[in-house]
Amino acid sequence: MNRYNLALLSRLIALILSFVLAGFLLASHWYYTALMAFGVGCYFSIVTIRFFKRTIKDAERLIDAIHYSELNISFNSFAKKGLFPELIPRMENAILRFNEKLNQTEIEYQFYDTLLNRIDSPILIIGHANEIEWINKAAIDVFGNPHPRRTSDFAAFAPELPDILEKIVPGEAKIIKTVRAGHTRQLAVTTVLFISRGKELKLISFKNLNHYNNFILSFGY
Repeated sequence: MNRYNLALLSRLIALILSFVLAGFLLASHWYYTALMAFGVGCYFSIVTIRFFKRTIKDAERLIDAIHYSELNISFNSFAKKGLFPELIPRMENAILRFNEKLNQTEIEYQFYDTLLNRIDSPILIIGHANEIEWINKAAIDVFGNPHPRRTSDFAAFAPELPDILEKIVPGEAKIIKTVRAGHTRQLAVTTVLFISRGKELKLISFKNLNHYNNFILSFGY
């Protein structure tokens, strides 16, 4: 950054001195020389504006690379177009670190997605606007395909379920009964709240109470 600051400072000093000199010469009635000094000041004004534009353009390129996940971008070709050499390693290191974190996040997402899809109990995640952010395979099997997009879509499964999903709070357990193909099923609905990427989400889990009842009966309780 020292070279960048020096380049910026030199342009600003030249710009200021040129206009100060032009004013002094004008006051001394050196009109032709004052005009030349004013012209030099205008030149350094243009140079300084271009300097800022190149810097902003390079910063925008870094921001766009992160925004659009262009993780294979390189800034080496921009060294002669305005980006100072000492900034290139830092900007490319920023892209590298972002790439590493993005890959780590993707690996973690795939791990939890695989793990939760192997669980037999239905699980879904609801967003702030009552939209279904995620749903596991067990829930899709229970609630049918295609999987619901909003809590209101669960009314076809159980009329009271949308209201339960929207109003249930951590620590509560709601019981719903459903009849499908002549079989009555009892499901216990519970929830936990968590924050992901700055959004508060609600994780809903369903437990089939029939399994527990059958387990108790099989041992004669």
